Amino acid sequence: VVLFEPEDPASKVTAASIGLYDAKGRLTRWTAEPLDLTARPAVAGIIVSPGDYRMRVAASTGAAAGTVDTEVSAALPDAGSMTTSALLLGLSGPNGLLPRLQFSSADKGAFGYLEIYKVPKGGAPQVRFELAATVDGPALASEDVPLTPGPRDDVRIAFSGFAIDGMPPGDLVLRAIVSMDGKSVGRAHRTLRKVK
Repeated sequence: VVLFEPEDPASKVTAASIGLYDAKGRLTRWTAEPLDLTARPAVAGIIVSPGDYRMRVAASTGAAAGTVDTEVSAALPDAGSMTTSALLLGLSGPNGLLPRLQFSSADKGAFGYLEIYKVPKGGAPQVRFELAATVDGPALASEDVPLTPGPRDDVRIAFSGFAIDGMPPGDLVLRAIVSMDGKSVGRAHRTLRKVK
């Protein structure tokens, strides 16, 4: 799943496509329909085999166009005998997470969402969210997140956040640390960008 939006909130994307290139240069492509671009951020789903890919997102506002290239791994990260989703950022909405790539001063809080899969029967994983200036820097804020059941017996969901309305614009890192029996078994992080 890919989320994208222009940096300027006033800009409107009018055309977009995404390409995933595997190690042999084979391309899997997605092209937006007009309805796909009405949400902010825009969301695209692409089915590929597990592996490493180079992803290119190309978008146009009509007046300007741009691309972003990044390396992605189409695999679930290991957390001991369990696996996790990627860490998603957003706002808290009536039905859960509302995905967000950038946050503003009008946003009261920034929330993280992480799923844990293959939880052993009787197992009790723990998740701690930390807000930091850098990936490995000291935590500026932290919270042990209560887990809720997922759609299957072996899935747990961590969903919580931090107040950001009083913070200055800039980048921070939200970290999720997964533990089992008091031992850290997995980590995920995502950059949280706050604009004016």
